[in-house]
Amino acid sequence: MRTLWTIILVLIAPLALASDSQLIKIDDDHLQMGTSQSDLGEVYRIPPTQSLIIDASDYQFIYVEERKTRVPNTIMVLTADKKRYFLEWKDGIYKYTLSPETLTDGANTFHGFVSGESTMLAIGSRLVGKKGPEMKIQWLGLVQTE
Repeated sequence: MRTLWTIILVLIAPLALASDSQLIKIDDDHLQMGTSQSDLGEVYRIPPTQSLIIDASDYQFIYVEERKTRVPNTIMVLTADKKRYFLEWKDGIYKYTLSPETLTDGANTFHGFVSGESTMLAIGSRLVGKKGPEMKIQWLGLVQTE
C-alpha cells in the first residue's frame, strides 16, 4: 500500500507544482509597441499566480545600436502600483521565471500576479545614459490577471 501511495505522489506532484506557474510565449502577436492604439498586440490573460514563466526561445529581438547586439540584458516588470522589478537576462537563456524569488527592486518584494491587476513586461537593454540609467525596450507586453 505504501508503494502505491508513493507512485501516486510521484505522478501527481509535478502536476500540482505546474499549476502554480503560468507559461507565456514572447511573440509579435502580443507586442505592445505599435505606433497607434490599433497597432497594439493582444493582451496575455492569466489566472492569479505567484510566478510566471516567459519563453522567448522563438523570438527575434530588435537590434540595439548602443550595445551592438540583439541580445537583451534585462527583464523589467512594472506593476499596477508603479513598482519596477528587474531580472538579469543572460545570453543563451530564453526561459525565465518571474516570481518573488527572482525579481528585485532593492527594497520591495514582488507580490506575484494578483487578480484584477495589469502588469507590463519589458525586455530590453539597460544602459547608462547621459542622464543616468535608461532602458532601451526591445519587446513590451501586457499581462492581465483575471
